[in-house]
Order: sequence, then C-alpha cells, then structure tokens
Amino acid sequence: MMTKTNKDNWILFALIVCHSALLFYRYLEIPFSHDELSAINRCRFLKFNDLIQLGVKPDGHPAGIQVLLWGLIKSFGYSEWVLKLVFVLAGIGSTIFLYKSTKILFKMEAAILASCLFIGLEYFLTQQAYIRPYSIGLFLNLGLFFFILKVLNTKKWTFLYLLIILFSTLSYYTHYFSFLQSIMLWFGVFLMFYKNINVKYFIGSFCLSIIFFLPHLGITFFQLSMGGLGWLGKPELNFISSFYLNLFNSSVVFLIVAVVLLILALSQYKKYSKMYSFLILLWLMPFLILWIYSVCNAPVLQASALYFSTPFLLILMGNSINIFSKNSTKVVLISIVLLISIGTLILSKHFYKQRYFSPIKAFINQSNIYLKNNPNDSILILWQGNSNYFNFYNLKSSNPLKVIFTDTSRHFNTSHYNTIICNELPPEKMHQVGEQFPYLYAKDFNFSYTFYALKNEANNSPLYKRVNNFQFTFTKNEEWSRSFSFNLLEEGITKNMFLELIPQLDSTINNAELVMELYDKNERIDWRSIPLKPNSILSAKLKDIIKSEKIEKHHTAKIFIWNKDKQKMQPIDALLIIRIDNPCEYSGNWD
Repeated sequence: MMTKTNKDNWILFALIVCHSALLFYRYLEIPFSHDELSAINRCRFLKFNDLIQLGVKPDGHPAGIQVLLWGLIKSFGYSEWVLKLVFVLAGIGSTIFLYKSTKILFKMEAAILASCLFIGLEYFLTQQAYIRPYSIGLFLNLGLFFFILKVLNTKKWTFLYLLIILFSTLSYYTHYFSFLQSIMLWFGVFLMFYKNINVKYFIGSFCLSIIFFLPHLGITFFQLSMGGLGWLGKPELNFISSFYLNLFNSSVVFLIVAVVLLILALSQYKKYSKMYSFLILLWLMPFLILWIYSVCNAPVLQASALYFSTPFLLILMGNSINIFSKNSTKVVLISIVLLISIGTLILSKHFYKQRYFSPIKAFINQSNIYLKNNPNDSILILWQGNSNYFNFYNLKSSNPLKVIFTDTSRHFNTSHYNTIICNELPPEKMHQVGEQFPYLYAKDFNFSYTFYALKNEANNSPLYKRVNNFQFTFTKNEEWSRSFSFNLLEEGITKNMFLELIPQLDSTINNAELVMELYDKNERIDWRSIPLKPNSILSAKLKDIIKSEKIEKHHTAKIFIWNKDKQKMQPIDALLIIRIDNPCEYSGNWD
C-alpha cells in the first residue's frame, strides 16, 4: 500500500515531469531573444572589472546574473542550450518550492492546484528559458519562502538559517525586484509570526544577508542615479486589467476561472486569516510600492516587475480547493485547471510559435531565399537594429548577408540598386526608402518580425497610399492653425496600418509642432506631435492605439499645427499617407 509520503513524492514527480515537458519540448531549437542577445553582448569583456563597469552598471540590474553569464560563456561558449539550462532548471526548482511551501501552508491538494496554475502560465514559462534574472530570482524567492516556513516554530539554531541567508543574499544580487520581494518576506514573517520565530537568529540572519550585499552598494547607487526606465510611462488603471488578462494566457475564460478560484479561497478567510494576510501582503505590497514609486518618482512598473510577487497569488488561489470535501470534485477541479492552462498556453498565447521564432534568423533566411530566387536583381539589404545582435546569427549562417545597419548609418546610397530588402525602419527612413522604391514586391510577417522587398519598378502594389493633402493656414497672432478632421473608416484606413503625416517644408520652423489627435467617439485616445522641420514624419501605429478589433465609424482623427510663439507663418502643406503594418501581435517578452 502506498504511504502518504510516497504519494506526495509521486505527485510532485508528476508535476515536475509535466513542467519539464513544457520547458524542454524542442529545447535545442530555442533561439536567443533580443534581451538575451543584449545580455550576451554585455559579457564580451576579458577583464572582470570591465564587465562590472561596462557590462553591469549601465544595465540597471544587480551584477549577479551578468557575472554568472560571463562565467558560463568563458567556460562553455555561446551555445543557446548550454546557457539556458541553468535558468530552465531554476524554473523547475521554483515549481518544487512552490509545491512544498503551499503544502506546508495548506494541504497537498492546494499544493497540486497552485502548481498546476503555475506551470501552465506563459508569463512564467517564457522567462524560465531566458538567460535573464527572472527565473533564478523567482527560484531564490520561493526557496527563501520555503526555508522560512520550515523554521517557523523552531527555536533552536538549524542549518536552514544558513540556507535562508544564502538564498536571501543571492536574491539581492539577482534583481532589485527580487530584492524587494525578499525584504517583504522578512518583514511579513516578523510582522505576522513574531511569536513563532527565534528573534535573535531571525534578525541576525537578516542582518548578515544585508552585510553580504554591502560590496554591491556602489553599483546600486550608480544605477539608482540613472532614474527609471526612460521609455516607460506612468502606469494607468487599465494596467491592472491588462496585466491579469495577460497573466492568465490572454484568455477571458481562464481569467474568469481564476477570479472564481480567488473568491472561493477568500471565502475561507476566517479559517486561514493569518496565512491569508501574509500571502496578500507578499502579493500586493510590492505592487503598491512600485505603483507609488512610478507615479511619484520615476516609472518602473511593468508586467515583469510583478514576476516575483505573483506566485503568492497562485498559492492563495490554490487553497480554493479545500472548500470542497469530495476527492472526486477536487480531481475534476485540478484537471479542469490544468487543461485550461495548457490549452490556452498553446491556443491563446501561441507559446510554441513564439518560443522558437527569432526575428533575426527569420530575416536572414527570408533574405537568402529572395537572393536565390532573384539572382539578377541588384539588392541593398538594410537592418534597423543593433549590429552585434544581428551578426550573432548572421555570422553563423551558411550565407552571411552583407547588410547596412541603419541605426549607425544615417545615409545610404541607393542609386545602384533596383531592390531594397529591409525590416521595419523608423518612419523617416521608411519614407526615404519608399520614395525611391515605392512598390512592395514581397513581405513576410511574424511575431516582432517584418520583412519587406521593395522595388523601383511598377510591378506590384504600392507600399504607400496617398490619402489626402492638407493646407494649414494661420491668422495673425493665432496659436492654433486651421484644423482638419476625418473619419478613418471612410478613408479606407484599417487597424493594421501606419497613419503618417508629412509636412512639406524646406527649412525648420522654430517652436511650432505638427499635432495629430485620435478619437474613439468623443474620447481622445491618442495625442502626438513632432517639431516642424524638414524630413519629419508624424506616425501613428493604429494597432497600438485602437482598442477594438477593427476601425469603426466612430474612429476619427484631427490634425493641426501648434504655433507656440504665435509667430507669423505662411500656409504649410502636409501629406497624409497610409502603409501596411505587421498584422501579427508582438510577443510578450520582458526586460
């Protein structure tokens, strides 16, 4: 007869196998993402001091993961599967710690349900195969959580305190948000379970973990002086709804199931009040801190920032199963959750389509196919992006491409070519290319990947479509020009298009801007402007702005010139054009 311990071990083994199957499926084919190539690029230093000064400090993360990568690369080279292995194993270790921690707090069934939620979420799985701080940071946070739970009600010194110090210190060196999560753990235990701990050992262990981080403070203060993420805006209320929809695999059905599980769990609050308060603190307090910091100081709150706190929500939701008394009901509930999570992972998030796709490798392959099929064309290949990232795969290709990198080459001579191959260029460069090579001969789209083959011969559809000409006129001392409004649907504009407005100027006009506003009914949903100068383009990527699935009758645009100094100005012409956009949604990768 199977003992309770054996049953527990077999269940945990089954969960590990399931999680491993999701992570290791076609493991050898997983390429590096843009962020991973960035991390690798910051490891190309022979001296450790150069790594710290040039590779770690400008990045904004603690040194731990970058130092780990540097050591792995020096020992094993740049193979994807070798570098990713540590991070994948850390992801599997996170499942073990989550299961065991939930079992301590509640029961085995709750641990199974929480684990089934965890292993089927794209939000966690994606980062568990990325050589970034998240997988290891979460492993350390959940390990710290487990070891702290183990020492509750233990008044004697135990080896577990050494593990607590180790996991806590390493979490500080891994990511500043895993640092924050560890501090929340220390604080939460001291606040909620003061009577259940040996205060001397507990506080002593915490102080030692902080002391071990002191050598890093110089780097930390430098990184804090850089401010927040320059490209990130302050969070708005819709961040919450979009985050949780994305968390549950972008499935409304899964989100509803999750809300029901949370309600069922919270209905048992009186029975588990102290544990629930502890978990809610670990789940919500980091979010509140980051929200307040982002609004009042510098924006840092994005989806990845909640990576270390969200598992505590899943642990809380796991206890919803204990509201049922029949084992058959519990089995059905666990089966439904596992089926929904893995089903939506594949069907809603297209996890495996994104997982094995590299925009750089796809562009190289597609370009080589085009070169082979069109040997008589004189072709110029442009790439907008970091040359080091591109060449990581280009130099491995059997037919490396000769490429001009437009982020470093502002001007490129196109007079000797009849075809341009490029990815998505900035609006000004795209228009420059489009004027000389206006016909779209071939295109290829995928997740965060665009391939264009453009020709100067009229043998296919045009890249751009002229929509209208506008003339902005002014009266004396007027701050705003005459404005023009138009309906997007009536102009034949769809959601998968760029809407671009080009002023016809010979010289820069001081302190005046071209403005475009987009409206959904009477609500302004987007406002953008550019200074009036030659070769400037005001571009709106409609897919990123329009919330509905398609352009509706109530979607309108308004354009005008903002004459800030009320200077005397002659009439200014502008051309409104549209061009096709990548219809594929961008993959959910995080910093």
